[in-house]
Amino acid sequence: MTKSTGLGPEGNTVLIFEPNFNLIAIVSNSYQAAKLTGSYQPAVHMAIKGGLKTTNSLYFRSVPPNMEVYISDLYSLKLQEFDQMCGLERSYETPERLLNRAKKYNKETTIKKNDKRKNLK
Repeated sequence: MTKSTGLGPEGNTVLIFEPNFNLIAIVSNSYQAAKLTGSYQPAVHMAIKGGLKTTNSLYFRSVPPNMEVYISDLYSLKLQEFDQMCGLERSYETPERLLNRAKKYNKETTIKKNDKRKNLK
């Protein structure tokens, strides 16, 4: 990581981190991040600003204007390392908890669990 952003307008570049805290994507703005991950844009925006820890079991961060992220940082840059460089102090969920949450809210599981229709024979 160095100074000055190369992707998109200054400060709009968004980083997406997986539950294991590895950088998995670099996108130009929060709209593209939401579209890529299937999340709601307001939720992604809140996760970037710090109002939410995660969205869809993913972490989102905005790249400050004085930093640049390279493609070589994919899967090598850790979330905690990035937050430390930016001077952010945020709390994190354990990867196991995020993965269990994703399983809990899986569409198939939710439909089966909430299906109130009677067995018609």
